[in-house]
Amino acid sequence: MSIGARLKELRLERGLTQAELAKILHLTPKAISFYELDQRVPTKDVMDAILKYFSISYEQLTGLSEDEDMDIHHAMSELIKKIEHDALSFDGEKMDMDLETRELLINSLENSHRLARMIARRKYTPKKYRGDDDK
Repeated sequence: MSIGARLKELRLERGLTQAELAKILHLTPKAISFYELDQRVPTKDVMDAILKYFSISYEQLTGLSEDEDMDIHHAMSELIKKIEHDALSFDGEKMDMDLETRELLINSLENSHRLARMIARRKYTPKKYRGDDDK
């Protein structure tokens, strides 16, 4: 089951509309719709708010164990540290980035990582173990 399908399931279990959940999470109803349709991946802050509101773990929302991508997480953390400390280089030359560019790059990397995990999960989960919407 995708993150979007799981989010919708949790919302419906609580008897909430998209607008009501959006208000609780300080989002727009359109954002909730995008997440539920898997057209967008929640940012880390939104993901944390979802986990807190529904009192569930990351694994319960995504279906993935956090241990499964520990190596990738470690590599991402190291890369983000380099970006934050302006120690990133390309082709042997130091890259100068302003604060906004660094923040955008970090957000892009984090979102790409979440999206890649979601796609990989769909691709490599056998059909008999997928939710109905993933078949």
